[in-house]
Amino acid sequence: MSQIIVLIAWVFFRAPSVPFASHFIHDMFTPTSVVTDYKLLWLSIYALPLVFHHFAPTFMRLIGPSRMMPVLGVLTGLMLMTTLLVQAPPAVFIYFAF
Repeated sequence: MSQIIVLIAWVFFRAPSVPFASHFIHDMFTPTSVVTDYKLLWLSIYALPLVFHHFAPTFMRLIGPSRMMPVLGVLTGLMLMTTLLVQAPPAVFIYFAF
């Protein structure tokens, strides 16, 4: 819950005006039926190995550690590959942009 409060407060902190921030927060919590930004789609695809890693202990209890270890190895390799292959344009560190 505190993460959500900090997230909303950060929007007001970084927004150029209060109406802009309120519109931004409205858009954050309004669901859309169509993905219009393909970067968001690719980000969610790249995040899947991380999500599976997060639930690895649950899967390990269900299928056993001997079957789960090769899967964890593949998922770790996928996370490493996506980290190395996905490149973002260089940007100024956020704390230096004030």
